[in-house]
Amino acid sequence: MVKYIGILLVSGAISLYGAHLAAVRTEKAKMRGELLELLARIKNGIDNGALPLADIYAGFHGETLEKRGFCTVLKSGVPDAFSKALAGIKKDLPEECAANYAALAAVLGKSGCCKTESAQIARYSGILTALEARYAKDDAAKCVLYRKLGVLCGLFAALILL
Repeated sequence: MVKYIGILLVSGAISLYGAHLAAVRTEKAKMRGELLELLARIKNGIDNGALPLADIYAGFHGETLEKRGFCTVLKSGVPDAFSKALAGIKKDLPEECAANYAALAAVLGKSGCCKTESAQIARYSGILTALEARYAKDDAAKCVLYRKLGVLCGLFAALILL
């Protein structure tokens, strides 16, 4: 009896690990989506009122980014708040995506002209949206793969232990 309970626990743990990996991947995708939403808010704030970046940041709320401390740093009002907040989550972004956000953070708020700022944000937003579309396809496939492999490995471990 104890043997079967042990087998069940090992099999379940392996299966749950696959589900955990899929959940982590989904959370990172949600975080990338919230960053794109932030870019849209920044562009909208600049285009429709030439709002200062601190005011735009103050109105932003992203659930996943809030958990990771991004919004706390972003709303702190320090100079270069976007680049400092980005440094905290950079490891969770794909390399190409992180490089584009870092390049945007380096120029964000440096220009005195609203049209220039808006054009830069539109450029980076287009690049990042295209990247996100590519990552979304990959994420969907890998999430399914992680879940199925977790279950299959769990069943395989149960068969071996029997």
